[in-house]
Amino acid sequence: MNYWSLPGIRLPLLQAVTAAFGVTEEQLKSRSRHWGIVRARQAYFYLAVKSRDWTTLRTYELIGAELNRNYSTVVHSVKTVEADLRYEHIRKPIQEACQIARISGILKIGTETR
Repeated sequence: MNYWSLPGIRLPLLQAVTAAFGVTEEQLKSRSRHWGIVRARQAYFYLAVKSRDWTTLRTYELIGAELNRNYSTVVHSVKTVEADLRYEHIRKPIQEACQIARISGILKIGTETR
């Protein structure tokens, strides 16, 4: 099944991430390495993977292709966000994006305070 063929998934998530992080879709697709844009891009990949709990290579390729990236960028993004969720400035906009996109149950892992 093609991830992007499912109606109502991609666009709300993309809109939620751009709203929560204050970036545009064009910025997410750009080659920019500006910290705020990178974090938003990583959050998008993280939420796209976690919202469907699909972990196949093909799924990662499809999700990455949406923002002109390859599967390894998606894998790295998911690992980075999972490691950084303990930080409020990382967790808060991701929680906001989840609320905007009406996604629940994603941030249960990795949100414990240390």
